[in-house]
Amino acid sequence: YKDLLQHATGVGNSNKRLKETARHRALAKFLQLDFVEKSAPSVTPSFSRYVPSSKRFKKDAQVKRFVWPWMGIVVNIQAKRKDGKYFATAYTLKEEFAQFNPVRDQG
Repeated sequence: YKDLLQHATGVGNSNKRLKETARHRALAKFLQLDFVEKSAPSVTPSFSRYVPSSKRFKKDAQVKRFVWPWMGIVVNIQAKRKDGKYFATAYTLKEEFAQFNPVRDQG
């Protein structure tokens, strides 16, 4: 488990192809969310605990799902007024979307 998580995290943070990086990040996040018990972090999780079922997916509707290709459309950007002009900064957008771990497209 630890080796697989370390590999997925390492490749996910590397400068490899975007598709490969996305798949490894998804695997790392999947392993962290589904195999680690929050009540007992010292116990090494076993792969036999994961049982996919429709009930489980309905129950975990709040878990983020991964889709390829990752994409998003930003609309209705709220601009701030300063010195009589309206502006929206890239920093503000970056700050707002930081929770989604955005990656700059290399293409």
